[in-house]
Amino acid sequence: MADNHGERLSIGKIRVTQTAGESRVEALVDGTPLWFASPDASFRVSSEGFLSAMLLPAMTTRRPLVAIDAACDVWLDNVGGAIDLFRQFRRLDAIDVIAPRLASVAATPPAGAAPGTASSRSRIALAFSGGVDSFHTLLRYERPIESLVYVEDYDMPSNGKSWSGRFDRWLRAIGDETGKRTILVRTNLKRHPAFRGTSWYDAHGACLAAVGHLLADHFDTLVLSSSLPREWNAFCGTHWTLDPLWSSARLQVTSFGEPTRSEKLVDIAAERLVQRMLRCCWENLNDRMNCGECEKCLRTEVILASAGHLEKFSVFAHPVPLAERVARLRCIRAVDIFQYKEWALNVGLPDDLSREVAKLLARSQRLAEWRGFRGRVSERWRSLKQSLPSLFGRRRQAVC
Repeated sequence: MADNHGERLSIGKIRVTQTAGESRVEALVDGTPLWFASPDASFRVSSEGFLSAMLLPAMTTRRPLVAIDAACDVWLDNVGGAIDLFRQFRRLDAIDVIAPRLASVAATPPAGAAPGTASSRSRIALAFSGGVDSFHTLLRYERPIESLVYVEDYDMPSNGKSWSGRFDRWLRAIGDETGKRTILVRTNLKRHPAFRGTSWYDAHGACLAAVGHLLADHFDTLVLSSSLPREWNAFCGTHWTLDPLWSSARLQVTSFGEPTRSEKLVDIAAERLVQRMLRCCWENLNDRMNCGECEKCLRTEVILASAGHLEKFSVFAHPVPLAERVARLRCIRAVDIFQYKEWALNVGLPDDLSREVAKLLARSQRLAEWRGFRGRVSERWRSLKQSLPSLFGRRRQAVC
């Protein structure tokens, strides 16, 4: 981890421009422009948006986070709780977040609303990726969702290939079928130099909330779909204790989704929209909407196969049998994913697929044990190196 106690991660003056039918909001961050653009909705000057996006990069590099534009006092009070959670679960150092304080402002009423009507608190947007979690929220959230906010490239590896414009028609089709407004956003956030080295697993909730703040003239509640169920003793960037802490006086950020991802997928597997539009892939190993070769695609297909729904999903039509593709996968690197495939085995799979999934789990378990052993050895070696100077110093003193 870099140690830059004497430096600041600075966010310059935020500017909003309208060019060729596109709204763009931009600020210099660490001397390099950070921008968000949309053809569907106008942005607002929101210090909370840029501060949310840059909080984890600042904590990762141990730098105070400083903004020129004023930030909502509610957000500034809440962010201390978010910092405490990252200290507790990720052992990151606390940092100062410095910005002029803006007194709380009531949310703007909906455009065209008559005086005395209900407030705009009924305007709800969903951070939508088209995956299992967000489709489950779209179909099961207890209140009407008005808008779907899709951020291009948020669902790809930081060093992965950008597919600009590839999923625009897909997003519009989902909006047309569900009667929801779709808001497409593009940004250079994941490729910004200040974001380099930041864990997307930990930062993605803050980065979704950032876009929500920048679009807060269009809705008052942003729903983030849970990545993990509450009963798991685990933490990631979208978490039921963390998500509300991105809220301001203008925007409420909330979390939804109690079940595991396997349970969510089985719950919505009979929905025709999901069968035709689900997009869980993030590695894009080929030109298919779901590549059918990466771990996440295969995991999803295995769960659907165990529930007897896979043949209904046109988005997973792959010429190579699933068992063969599972056999090609070297291992599962994330240990917490093991339980998804173990669950599928317990529910029941065809014999050939069951054998290959069991072999994959065994390969992955061996790798996890080796990585754990290597990590323990490395930690002991680092500890030994740190203690050597003091040991030699004591020996010199004894000789003298």
